[in-house]
Amino acid sequence: MAVSGVAAPTVAARREVGEPTTLGFSRGTRATFLAGLPLLGAALGFFLPRLAAAALRLPWVPTPSTSRRRAPPG
Repeated sequence: MAVSGVAAPTVAARREVGEPTTLGFSRGTRATFLAGLPLLGAALGFFLPRLAAAALRLPWVPTPSTSRRRAPPG
């Protein structure tokens, strides 16, 4: 589509400008994905069971034994 009588540059014309086409992530983003996310997963895997065990010791957290209805005695 032409704006003010000027046609949009073609792909061949863009190559002549000399601007490189970059695909992918920057080094910092790539390092975050390759190192940071696995470290985050390892930290969650390490601390989540400990947090759950600590939460079960709190008196106001329902546990499976307290959430089931008990049969009446007798």
